[in-house]
Amino acid sequence: MLLPARTGFAPLTAPWARDRLHTLLHIEEGGDVGSGRVVVSRADSARRSLVNEAELLRHLDPYGFRLVRLLDHAPRDQVRLFIDAEVVVGLHGSGLAHAAYARPRALLAEIGLDGQVHPEYAGIAHLAGLDYVLVPAQQTLPDRPTVLADHSAPAHRVAHEISAWLLGRQTNVS
Repeated sequence: MLLPARTGFAPLTAPWARDRLHTLLHIEEGGDVGSGRVVVSRADSARRSLVNEAELLRHLDPYGFRLVRLLDHAPRDQVRLFIDAEVVVGLHGSGLAHAAYARPRALLAEIGLDGQVHPEYAGIAHLAGLDYVLVPAQQTLPDRPTVLADHSAPAHRVAHEISAWLLGRQTNVS
């Protein structure tokens, strides 16, 4: 498949890529926001993993989250996870690019890199009609470049952001 070079996910680029991938993978979508709540793991990544992933999962467990390792799934199933998601949480990385396939009004909660702003996933969320929140993480080894270093997420803050979003969603539905 031909995808454009880094374009900042311009409005003219993302929709055609999304539609083309749905066609190639024979994925039909429709309906409202899904009910899935997933944490995208980077545990298998050679760099930039979330060292307190287990702690984060403990904080998110009351909300019904499950850990997903994208490499364990075929591309079609990876896309389906995002289409069916109500909330996606993950450390900044390529796995979050699938957020482009989430249904409008879902939430993308990006755990950001220490001291850096990367607008890619906020842009994807905006174009896909998603709600978006950025929670900064802390780099665990300050002497390494940020993009290579492992990070630690403030699990309580991530859970608070999710809880507030879910509460606001319930209030808007009632």
